[in-house]
Parts: sequence; C-alpha cells; structure tokens
Amino acid sequence: MRSRVSGREIIFTGRRIGRANLRIFGSHESADRTIYVVDRKVARGIEELMNRLQMMRGLYLDANALPALVISGELLRLQDWETIAKLARERDINWLFKPTLSTEMNRALTNAMRAQLENTQAQAYPLSIAEQRITIAVPETPSQGNPGLTVQQKKHIGAMGIEVLPVSSVTSLEPLVRTRIVIAEIRKNEARRLGIKPPDSVEAELLPAWKLGLTARIEAMEQVGDGKILAMPNLLCRSGGEAKFLAGGEIPIKIATTKTSHVDWRKYGIQLMVKPIADAKGRMKIELVTEISTLDGAAAADGIPGLLVNRIETQFNLSSSRTIVLSGLLKREESKSASGLPLLRSLPILGRLFESRSFNDGLTELIAFVTPEVISPDSETLSW
Repeated sequence: MRSRVSGREIIFTGRRIGRANLRIFGSHESADRTIYVVDRKVARGIEELMNRLQMMRGLYLDANALPALVISGELLRLQDWETIAKLARERDINWLFKPTLSTEMNRALTNAMRAQLENTQAQAYPLSIAEQRITIAVPETPSQGNPGLTVQQKKHIGAMGIEVLPVSSVTSLEPLVRTRIVIAEIRKNEARRLGIKPPDSVEAELLPAWKLGLTARIEAMEQVGDGKILAMPNLLCRSGGEAKFLAGGEIPIKIATTKTSHVDWRKYGIQLMVKPIADAKGRMKIELVTEISTLDGAAAADGIPGLLVNRIETQFNLSSSRTIVLSGLLKREESKSASGLPLLRSLPILGRLFESRSFNDGLTELIAFVTPEVISPDSETLSW
C-alpha cells in the first residue's frame, strides 16, 4: 500500500484487493485501524448497500468479512432480501447472505430462491439454507448429466447471496430418470387410433402428446374389451446408469468339458433395459434394449427347449418427457407354439397373454409403452 499527503489528508492507494492494518500514532496515544481495499464498483456497491441496510431492521454488513460482501443479522422481512438481490443484479454485485432465520422465514426464503432459480441449470442442484449459511452444491468436474454452471448463471446465483459450493462427488447430483412402462394387450383397430401402425417387424416410435393420459386411455379400452393392462412397472435410475425389467424365468443349460462342467442359466420372457443420459432441463438421450423370448419345444435339444427371440435396440433424443411405443414384439405363430408350454403359461405377463383367445386369433397385439421423465429427489409423484 502506498500513501501520499494531500493538505491535511493522507491518501492511501492499495496495490491489490485485500486488507491492511494501520497504526496511527498521536501525541498522547496510538490507534489501530483496518483498511479495506476494493475495486471502485464494489466500493460503490458497498456504499449503496450501507444506505439500504440503514432502512432494514436486523441486517448489517459484516465488516470482518471485507473485502468480501457478507450481509448478516436476522432476516425479519422477505422483501429486504428481495431489495438487496435486485440491487445486486442491477449493479452486478456478488455477495453472500448469512442470516439468522425463523422456521417460517426459512421456508419463505427457500421458496423465493427456488422460484428465482427456476428455468436455470442451477434449479437441479441441492439448495441448502441452514443457520447462517446458504449454499448450492455444484459438481466440481462437469459431466454429461451435469454440465456445470455458465458465467451468467453464476452471476445470477451470486446476486441472490447464495454461495456456490463445489463438490467432488456428484453421486447425489446426477438427475434421476424415472421410466414408466405399460405393457398392454390392445386390439389392432384401437392401436391404429393411438397412432400405432401394424408393423411388419419389431418397431419403436414416438407417440403424440395427449391431453388425456395413457393409462386413462387404456383403462377406457379395458372397460369395453378393447385392451388390457398386463403390467405397469416403474424403473428409476441415475443419469448415465441403467435400469432393467424382467418378467420371465430361466432355463438351465448344462455345459460340460473334459475337465469341468457347469450350468448356465439362460433368461427368457420379457426383458427391457433403459440407459438414460439427462440434463437438468429435462432433455434426455434414451437407449432402449427390448427382448421378448419364448420357449420353442420344436427346437429342443437334450430335453432343453430352444428360444424364439425378438430383440430391438434403439435410441431417442427427447427434449421433454414423451412416450415411446414398442410394437410387433410377438408374432402370431410364435404365440401359438408357445401357448402350449407350461412354463410360459405360468409367467405373470406372457402367461396371461397366451391365455387370451383374442391374441391367439390375431385380433390383439402386445404393445409396450415406455415414458421416461427427469425428476428431482424432492418432486411429488407425477400422474400419467
């Protein structure tokens, strides 16, 4: 720090932002002072904040934290925080809010902050408002599911008095993806009304968005005998992970060599695997692997039946939650050959399907509806 004398004043100029201790010697005593060095914009912001704080009961500028701008004290009115946040946005001021809060004020401030974070990348990250500390946890290393915050978003958060807390582990920060699955038997003429064309092979396509939910539509079909819900599982996994669903069984296949022998269990039935990559705005890249396998007694070897397999692997890029429909999963001739096998008739989904006269007569089809959606840990259960 440099100093110069101007008349009866001493002007100090700081070389960098920070603080310095100054001892003033007089004829009878000495006094210690702390000098804070900030840039001009922050200095103007401090001056204006001080003027505003004089009209607010309970809040004060924490001088011990300078040159960082920290406002402490008790927040008695929510509009006081709103006034400071508005000023900070207009003056591009980054500050920290460390208030004492009542239970009611904590709830009000939490709702207000979440409302201002809405429609930003930051709304997906955990916001913590504890005693005298307000933080938002952001991954230290960006990933596909957590790209991190832009400079503009960091300014927006800083103007609200929220401290950005970098975390090295993002296990709890990855968006959660819930995949709702409806496996149904639907008459082919009704499938056309849903926008599903009778496929020549296994197909995956997007359904249009409806005002009336999917479950309600199929339940309406069920009442008049045009459809039947066979299963409604829900899968939940983190972005970048995978979730699996199996309704079926396993058959033992004995494998023997000259030295060893072991049993390999082969799965059959309905298998579905979902691998989502999602961001906080609800955009998703969905990889679907679906396989339906039935036992084929005509291709048995050493008493072990063969497997008839229909398999599809597909990917979709979704800007929001949409329903993917998988059709053509079972052929009519396969259902006829499989309906006589006791093992298949005991399966929870295929067994009910093979017992259906309409399906065996080729009037209905097995269709799977897959609806992925990005959810937050504290979100309420959403309806179809």
